[in-house]
Amino acid sequence: MFEPELPGPSRKTRGELMRDVDADYYGYRDDDDGILEPLEREAEIKAIEKIEEELRQKLEQKGKSMMEVEEDTDEVEKPAQVVKNYFVQVPTQEEIEKKIIEHKKRQLLEMYVSPSIVEKETEARHLLGI
Repeated sequence: MFEPELPGPSRKTRGELMRDVDADYYGYRDDDDGILEPLEREAEIKAIEKIEEELRQKLEQKGKSMMEVEEDTDEVEKPAQVVKNYFVQVPTQEEIEKKIIEHKKRQLLEMYVSPSIVEKETEARHLLGI
């Protein structure tokens, strides 16, 4: 009763708590262990097979085979193209940067260059084949 109270565990400061937060904490290095990539590859193969099977079923309903479709591409795209177009293609960082630079160039040209100069420039590019 007369003994002094023992201090409890000290509270950690915000800096001490944040010291252990890194890319692993947010899950950015989940691919490094080599487990996730084979699973994703397997899932991708199954998804492609499923899409191809759906395409085969649709073609069978129309009374055509895959070989006929590959020969006659006007009516339906080739199966490989259908599968490729099914997945969303995410642009790379370089492609995004290139688009941004092109957009900014166009904005600057519109601000500082008269329409007659732009017309002459496009005519010259056309004549040069650029």
